Amino acid sequence: MIGRQLCATLLDYQPLELSLLDKDAVRLDEAMRILIAKSPQTNVRRLHLDITIAAEVAQAYESAAPDIVFHLASERSPVLAETKVREAILTNILGSKELAAQAARRGVDRFIYSSTGNVVLFMMNAFIPPPSATRKR
Repeated sequence: MIGRQLCATLLDYQPLELSLLDKDAVRLDEAMRILIAKSPQTNVRRLHLDITIAAEVAQAYESAAPDIVFHLASERSPVLAETKVREAILTNILGSKELAAQAARRGVDRFIYSSTGNVVLFMMNAFIPPPSATRKR
């Protein structure tokens, strides 16, 4: 929902291309319909994958070749994160780390991570180095 709202706002800037990435195919298809209707001139791309699978993330970066990445995928609810600990760690920490690492490897200009979840704040700072430490230019 937050990602779809961000994408709708980004379309106001008339990008040539916008790639949406989600592991939930139904949500992804719903977002695609809404965004294509809003901006038919923008090439809106669908990338259905799980950010916890490194090979899928690498393929997504290869096919999309983004200049900017907005990363919003996470389990934002502390209650759900505490009941689904493994999934929360895989997505919030390892998936986020893989997305950031691939962005650095591929020279992405900006990697913007946003989460409203309290469960992530400390872990992200502890496990993902700042972009200046991972960037190899």
